[in-house]
Amino acid sequence: LFDWGEEMVQRVYNKKSFNSTDDPLIKRFLPKFFKGLQKSVKDLESATKKHDFDKISFLGHKIKGSSGIFGFPILFRIAELIEEFAKSKDEGNVKHFIGVYSYHLERLEREHA
Repeated sequence: LFDWGEEMVQRVYNKKSFNSTDDPLIKRFLPKFFKGLQKSVKDLESATKKHDFDKISFLGHKIKGSSGIFGFPILFRIAELIEEFAKSKDEGNVKHFIGVYSYHLERLEREHA
């Protein structure tokens, strides 16, 4: 979703955990993280209009990974559901969980501003 930077890449590579969003390294990357996730909402909506379930699944997978790294389990779980429903081409649930994802993303972004 964005350029991680060497320090973040090394931490992920060395499997060092992120205990909270109070971590100075995480705090530094949160604005880029949220900006990337906001773009992903638009990308998900565009792919949904085109019925491009492969792209929706791919985006859900990417969101799931970055949300897990940053320690946002609610976004992780929602992205996991988007990915699963896209794989089964369940458009109704895909649309529903994109809305749920967008809501929680905006809420978390306000909390961490």
